[in-house]
Amino acid sequence: MRGKPQLAILVLLVITLSYTLTLPLHQFEVPSKPYGKAECYYYIRVLENGSALVNIEFRGYGKGSAYIYLPRFTKYSLYVVQGEVVTKVVSDPIFYFYHKRVFNYTSPDRNCSIVIIKYPFSYASLMIEDKAWFMTPLIRFSENVLTHVEIIIPNLNTILGVRPQFYEKVGDVLRFRLDYRAANYAENRIAIDYTLKKSVQPVKIVKYIGNDSAKLVFYAPRIYMEIVDKITQTFDKAYPHLKYIFGFFPQKLEFQFYLPSLLYISKLGYVEREILSLGKIHVNLVLLRFKPGYLEHTAIHEFVHVALGKLGVNATRNTRWIHEGLAEYIAIYVEKRIGINVSD
Repeated sequence: MRGKPQLAILVLLVITLSYTLTLPLHQFEVPSKPYGKAECYYYIRVLENGSALVNIEFRGYGKGSAYIYLPRFTKYSLYVVQGEVVTKVVSDPIFYFYHKRVFNYTSPDRNCSIVIIKYPFSYASLMIEDKAWFMTPLIRFSENVLTHVEIIIPNLNTILGVRPQFYEKVGDVLRFRLDYRAANYAENRIAIDYTLKKSVQPVKIVKYIGNDSAKLVFYAPRIYMEIVDKITQTFDKAYPHLKYIFGFFPQKLEFQFYLPSLLYISKLGYVEREILSLGKIHVNLVLLRFKPGYLEHTAIHEFVHVALGKLGVNATRNTRWIHEGLAEYIAIYVEKRIGINVSD
């Protein structure tokens, strides 16, 4: 008789365990995301003029801390729409245009904290004739963040190259997924080299400097008047100094804008050796994305090559050292005189 209660208890345990194992899984509360992890969703829409609108949705799961990088000099809006989020800015001298935005978040029960960030991004796509390339703002984040990026590019014809590789393309929409390692491998940016369905043609733009004694002729799309105006202002200030150094200033100086492949963006400008003395300076549109001062420095540097050519100093393999040395020295000298920061 003493064994019957034990048997009954054993049967009851077996029945209970069997019932438990057959319960539907959705009846148990299992968090969909790891506690303390975060996700970031970038939605980047490129406009017809090449600038873009950037919307970011940050999601923090449970309680934790994470960071992303945001622009220093562009005003952005930031809204906490869910959860408790304390945020702060941390400067990073490595990235001149960006700062680190840290989020310390505590999420509602079984839910996530959500922060929305929005800002405009100038010159996301650079375009000339039928060539174009796109580059995101810095996409850098902490190791506990998984990042998704959706990019909409109008007028996209053919993709020539992309880094890193997208996982989905639907029409003009490209989608990427980046973890910490993949983002660092891609230098924390997404870059796309592509051709345009409808070309963006350069036009002839004429400016005058030195009390109208010298003419600057630009061949550039009108959407890049900013770079035209900066070069004009730079040479107007530098005119007396350059004329004094070389004893002359050309009556006409031409500027041709160009867009290199993403593989060769480090070449910021050049003067063709065969036409050195004719005064045609080729300026890389990528300079629009560089730190202030690079455009002005490149323009004056390339002018020195032109001036040396007009003085009879040909650009050959044997004279390259004096061409480059003088171009760099005189450019820095003149920039200091006209108030351009040359500390870097």
